[in-house]
Amino acid sequence: MLEDIKNNLSSGQGMTGQYDYCIFHGANAGELVNQVRAAMNNGWVPQGGVSVIAYRNDYGYFYQAMVKSE
Repeated sequence: MLEDIKNNLSSGQGMTGQYDYCIFHGANAGELVNQVRAAMNNGWVPQGGVSVIAYRNDYGYFYQAMVKSE
C-alpha cells in the first residue's frame, strides 16, 4: 500500500494536472525556512503544514511537503 501511495504522489495522480512532489527537510526551523524559500523561488509550492519529528530534547528534523507544476 505504501508503494502505491508513493507512486501516486510521484506521478501526480489525484491532482489536477501533473506535479512533481518532494519533501524538504532541515535540522532546525531556520534551515527548513531557507530550503523552502529557495525552492519557492524555483517554482515549488508548499503542500500542507510543517511536520516536526523530535528524537531527543535537542535533536529533531523539520519537514515540508512541496509540489511543482510540470
